[in-house]
Amino acid sequence: PFHLLWLGVFFTELATLLFFVVTGFKFRPAENNPYLSLRTEEQDLAEEGEYGLEDEVGTAAGAGKGVELSTRAGGATVSV
Repeated sequence: PFHLLWLGVFFTELATLLFFVVTGFKFRPAENNPYLSLRTEEQDLAEEGEYGLEDEVGTAAGAGKGVELSTRAGGATVSV
């Protein structure tokens, strides 16, 4: 019966749709998901001291302290 050939394709597509709906329902984002947690500003501020990011060493403000510049021609030394 040729008028029933579309039913095979229909049920295949229906099973595919059902699979994706169930998969999306099972793996939907949860509020307290430990594997997908976003960092908060409080966590960033708490860890900032842990890595020494508040020190002046290596920053633009502290990079030039104690460096002496000299010129070869005149021999003058300038402390910064």
